[in-house]
Amino acid sequence: SADQSKWTEDSLCNKQLMGLTRLDDKIWITGIDGYYYERGPSPDWKFFRLGYWDILRDAVPVNETNIIAVGGVAFENGVIYHIHNGEITDIYNFEPELRWIEQVSGDHYLAGGFGLVLSSKDGGHTWEEVDIRGDFFTDAYFTDPSLGYIVGYAGTVWKTTNGGESWQKL
Repeated sequence: SADQSKWTEDSLCNKQLMGLTRLDDKIWITGIDGYYYERGPSPDWKFFRLGYWDILRDAVPVNETNIIAVGGVAFENGVIYHIHNGEITDIYNFEPELRWIEQVSGDHYLAGGFGLVLSSKDGGHTWEEVDIRGDFFTDAYFTDPSLGYIVGYAGTVWKTTNGGESWQKL
């Protein structure tokens, strides 16, 4: 809401919180040390502490009970977690940190970070490198299943018009 008088302040913990995502009336927040929170229609937040102390930088909902979270630290320890009701169901490790994850459409996801962009077309169970290089990729956004953008720390912008099959540097 643009009316700030309707906003309320809430503090969940004294740790860094880095990712925020939602699906319908459910919200997930990810953060440092494997912390993540979820909240449904009730005003109460439910806290989860994963069994690994990774930095969870971003997440995307798969459905009401599942998210895919990404994270890591700098040039090593990149990770993708599949999480179901607070429990890790799958872990995928990559050399560099992953900063973001974006659902392109259906089971198609992109994830990226330090010099790496990954693509999965099976719900995040297998990942392939996308041929994009030369930056610390900080975020991505798709306006629809075809048109999307990836931006980088050094000012790089990449554009796709075919759902990530090919990319053009702008």
